[in-house]
Amino acid sequence: MYSVIEIVGGIGKNIMATAVISEIKKKHPERKLLVITAYPEVFLNNIDIYRTFKFGACPYFYTDYVENKDVLFFCAEPYRSHGYLKQNKHLIDSWCDELNIPCNKNINTKLYLTTRELQVAKNNIKVTKPILIFQPFGGVENSKYKYGWNRDLPPIQAQQIVDCLSTKYHIVQPVHNNKILLNNCEHVNIPLRDLFGLIYFADSIIGIDSCVQHIAKAMNKHATVCWVTNNPIVYGYNIHKNILPKPEAYLELRQNAIDGYFHEYDFMGTRLYDYPFKDDQIFNITEIVEEYYEKPIF
Repeated sequence: MYSVIEIVGGIGKNIMATAVISEIKKKHPERKLLVITAYPEVFLNNIDIYRTFKFGACPYFYTDYVENKDVLFFCAEPYRSHGYLKQNKHLIDSWCDELNIPCNKNINTKLYLTTRELQVAKNNIKVTKPILIFQPFGGVENSKYKYGWNRDLPPIQAQQIVDCLSTKYHIVQPVHNNKILLNNCEHVNIPLRDLFGLIYFADSIIGIDSCVQHIAKAMNKHATVCWVTNNPIVYGYNIHKNILPKPEAYLELRQNAIDGYFHEYDFMGTRLYDYPFKDDQIFNITEIVEEYYEKPIF
């Protein structure tokens, strides 16, 4: 007997799926759970999962696990759920609603690292200053867009944060090669499991609504997360300090974008006429860095 869940989306959504998978397993403990995903490394060593398959690498899947088998499918898309479209419920809760399974109100995402992975990650740390992981820019590798204003920190403010904290911290910027590289940072573009290990040993974390905040939550680590247009009610976690733009930064509090579809802004931040702010100074820098630096310079 099998359960099958298909996860279409990025790293953050896959990490959120670990909580959904846990609930599926609780409801159907007798079934072997199969995962189909673009990011199988998220699910390595997950005790709830029988096997994980990568999109495009599922030979004989139908014959082995579906045809004439006792199988349940959990393939609903949470981005079309009522809670998501109303933007009033966490995506994990909405996902469970769509699958008709109970949801643990204490969101419990989980990543499993081996002892060897942790040993290697620790041995790779060669700096003496505390490590601060800083992810100001997200998105996929090889995108033609270096900066997506709707999720990414304005580059000028991202550099201000680094300038404020670089004397105290060794700042590591996880970044794809096609993104903006900030000054006074160590830029890393490393395999995902290596990034998990690095974040596990980090002293502090600042980011946006992208993979680093989800990795931190799965490791029960606090982070400061800056939200440009996305909603922390839907994507965020109470363990983090969630920071919204300054109210006075807005041109207006828009209710509907001219070209919106069930969401106020274009996810990639490519429609420049959507930009709702007066300038690039949209966050209070002191609010972001105050717990990491005694006397902020901005």
